[in-house]
Parts: sequence; structure tokens; C-alpha cells
Amino acid sequence: MRTIDIPKKSGGTRLIYIQDPVSKHQYRLLGAELQKHVAQLDLGVIHGFQPGRSPVTNAMVHVGKAYTLSMDFTDFFDHCTR
Repeated sequence: MRTIDIPKKSGGTRLIYIQDPVSKHQYRLLGAELQKHVAQLDLGVIHGFQPGRSPVTNAMVHVGKAYTLSMDFTDFFDHCTR
């Protein structure tokens, strides 16, 4: 992977990681294979990138609850290692 900095509207820069074409193809194949296995599990709780599911269908389960928690991890991927 290579990295580039792009300017942000609010000032500063954002670090972007760019995959080489071979790695990108391999990750897409891996993603498709994982998708097949996840579909077989049918846990009913997975919403991300699932056909017919969205943030709205995910949120509907939480309607009427006293509390909800939303998180955004800052620089999450910058701190992931192999």
C-alpha cells in the first residue's frame, strides 16, 4: 500500500491508504468468499453490507429503548496492526 495526504475542508490533511491493484483484487475475492459464509450463518444481527438491510433497519430494533449509544473511533485504522 502507499499513502497520500489529501486536504480537508476544515484544514489539515487526511491520510489515505491506497492498495495496489493485485492486493485490491485479492481483498475483493476474500470479501466475496466471506460474504458467502456470513449468508449461511443467518444470525439476524448482521446489518453491514447485507442485501435488504440498512442503517434504518438496524435502528428500528432500538426504537423505544431508554438509551442508545453511538461511537466513532478516531484514527481506528491507523492503530491496527497485522
